[in-house]
Amino acid sequence: MVAQPVTVTCAGTPALELRLRRGTPPARPTPALQERFSYQRSAYEIRPGSFVGVARLLAPWTDAKGQRIPAGLYSLRYALQPLTKDHFGTTPDRDFLLMLPAGKDGNPALRKDFEAMLAASREVSGTGHPAVIALLPPDSRDTDATYARSGGLTLRLAICGPPI
Repeated sequence: MVAQPVTVTCAGTPALELRLRRGTPPARPTPALQERFSYQRSAYEIRPGSFVGVARLLAPWTDAKGQRIPAGLYSLRYALQPLTKDHFGTTPDRDFLLMLPAGKDGNPALRKDFEAMLAASREVSGTGHPAVIALLPPDSRDTDATYARSGGLTLRLAICGPPI
């Protein structure tokens, strides 16, 4: 189900092992369904709720929001930052990976229960905000970003940089 691991090193120390799913996650909805959702400022053609892979944090780590995330195994689900007033202007793009406890997210099928995914991700962070890995556009020039590829999926992840 997942490809070979990519070990990401931050400041000279291994931070996490990332394993992307084999093959391409489900694509965005058809245009008729897309009219009900807004995908503006989104760089990826992935359907929200898609299983993207797993991450094993080798030590406690700070996520894109500056939250301390404990070492452990997490499933990664694609999500879009909500288009709400409190998120306005916080990031140039809306693409993120939610981190969920792997033991509570064992089915790689597409999840449509967004609120349940957020609740599980909040358990990881221990705060009112989900634990997240920010995704940058594939053509980003950010030198702190990590490229990960598997099958038809290429992601550019903000893992070692400062919180967004």
